[in-house]
Amino acid sequence: MVTPRDMTMYNHCAHRHSISGRVDPNALMWIIALAVLTIVFALLAMSRAGEAETIMEGDPQHPRFTTTASLQNTRSRVNQLQAEIEDLRRRIEAKEAVMHSLDYTLSGLGAYYSNNPERPGWLIGGDQDVRGWRITQGVIAQRAAGLERWSQAYAAQDFHRFNHIDDIIGQFQNDQQRVLTTAADVQASFERDRESLMRQLDRYAEERREAQERQNFEFNSLATQRLRLDAEIRELLDLRLEWLSTLDADATVVRVDMDGRYLIIDRGAVDGILPGLQFEVFTFDRGDYVVKGLVEVVELGDHIATCRILEVEDPRHRALHPGDKVGNPVFNAAEPKTFVLAGEFSLFNRSDLENFIRQAGGRVRSELSPGVDYLVAGDRSEAIQDRAREFPVVAMDEATLVRYLNTTFVPE
Repeated sequence: MVTPRDMTMYNHCAHRHSISGRVDPNALMWIIALAVLTIVFALLAMSRAGEAETIMEGDPQHPRFTTTASLQNTRSRVNQLQAEIEDLRRRIEAKEAVMHSLDYTLSGLGAYYSNNPERPGWLIGGDQDVRGWRITQGVIAQRAAGLERWSQAYAAQDFHRFNHIDDIIGQFQNDQQRVLTTAADVQASFERDRESLMRQLDRYAEERREAQERQNFEFNSLATQRLRLDAEIRELLDLRLEWLSTLDADATVVRVDMDGRYLIIDRGAVDGILPGLQFEVFTFDRGDYVVKGLVEVVELGDHIATCRILEVEDPRHRALHPGDKVGNPVFNAAEPKTFVLAGEFSLFNRSDLENFIRQAGGRVRSELSPGVDYLVAGDRSEAIQDRAREFPVVAMDEATLVRYLNTTFVPE
């Protein structure tokens, strides 16, 4: 475009260089060629503007045409279009520089710009006929004005399109901000819920610890109480091994001879009495069990038996009398007694003792079990004695057992 400063310069040059006659045809051809180039450039610029518009708006005939794009693609496209606009502006500036150069060239050829209202514009050589130049000048001016209008419209459209893109970007940013705000609210709510749950968890842990302590205290109390009760039960049940100290009465003394050698009891062969069986003679004095002597069966009747007196504990104060009781732990008229022998024996071996028991009418088992009446405990039988506490068993040693078994009986 021609500025007032340029026109002043041109007028000054026109006054200094007044050229008479016609313009050189070669120079005019160059001017026309430059004008044609300017027109071609304008058409090329308009074509590029169409392509740019197609790029900006999209080609509806294209199979991948779409009216929306992602933010990244949009931004990339915007950057590309801005680069193209900048390139076009640089080209326009270059063309304007070319036009300024042409103006200076025209000025050198004697052309000048007239401010006369009747004949405004560029004049060459004063008032001579410059019809061809005027036509060329008019075409150039029209193309330049069209190029200017196109540039302004293109800039306005680009600005409008960019505003539209900026609106989309702004809407996306607003949506993103809302999402971030919502996420922050959700995060804050989550943190509040988490803190609340942590407080509840701590409270439940404290309650559990207190409950565990109470449970442990109650368990320890119950365990202590149980131990005390077990001790009381053991004390009440007296789970000690009972040793033979008294006998049950198997028969009664009905007669004692005057010389104190024999006595008769009220049991005989029909009751299972056997020759050689020994009985302990005892009585009860004011409820106390009192041993008076030991007798041995020597003669049997059906219902009575004659016994030889083997010993008397105290002939003067505890003489044998009718009514005294006799008993033997091996003998039982109703049901034979059952024995278990354990440990090591010194008077007889185990086999002999078992035979003596059987000869006296008793039975022998190899192990403790329900139904055993007596345990004959020898040496090193402590483990068996501990087990015997679990059964209603009466224990005796080897000497006590042999006392009631005649191992040397010879019938008279």
